[in-house]
Amino acid sequence: MVLLIVPLLAFNPAQPAGPDSPLEGVWELVSGEWEQDGATTVFPNPELDAKSVKCYTKGHFFVIGKWEEVYALSGTYVVKEDVYTETIEISAFGNTGTPIDIKFKVEGDKLILEADWFHEVWKRIE
Repeated sequence: MVLLIVPLLAFNPAQPAGPDSPLEGVWELVSGEWEQDGATTVFPNPELDAKSVKCYTKGHFFVIGKWEEVYALSGTYVVKEDVYTETIEISAFGNTGTPIDIKFKVEGDKLILEADWFHEVWKRIE
């Protein structure tokens, strides 16, 4: 029975992000657009002194930033081809526990993230 389980685990297409993950590193938000409750928010916004940094490590991530106030969130992520699933475990917004599928593309030092309600562009800073 063990011989059947091991091969199935070895070919699981959703793997925790490891050291070869293209997401791993520190990224700064360059631009973004988010839709929520019928309103669209755009960054950069000259009316806001805003900044956001996102860090991916081996299967974990965190975001810290300043928008109208300082915020932070963190959790885990799993990569499957060009989509990763982010599960927020700690959040200043209280939106924890629900997995979010995010399509990503890395182009040099640029990271593009897209989901149903947002589009973000990040620049690698480390």
